Amino acid sequence: MVSMKTIWKSRLKRRLKYYAIWTPPWIIVVRFLLDFNFAALFAFQVLFLFKDILDVVSKRDVAPTYFEHLPFSLSTLVLAGSSNGLLLLLSLLDSLLDAYEDIFLEK
Repeated sequence: MVSMKTIWKSRLKRRLKYYAIWTPPWIIVVRFLLDFNFAALFAFQVLFLFKDILDVVSKRDVAPTYFEHLPFSLSTLVLAGSSNGLLLLLSLLDSLLDAYEDIFLEK
């Protein structure tokens, strides 16, 4: 079992940097897709969910470690979740799975 001290020092701290870098661009992308192409927003969310499932099952990263999409899922959850129930469910599942994978899964 991994201690909380180890999680904070090694994993979460490193991931916070990537969250800070990726949050502004993902918010802009979600706002744009919400206004102009809802189907693309839905497709991105499904692809990111499949990516996280693959990451957890294979116990290694499919994408580079610096590529972070948790801010995308959280932005989708907050900005678009109320307009579509399925998108709300997908973004919530992806957010939880991505957070679990980033923080607790040893690769």
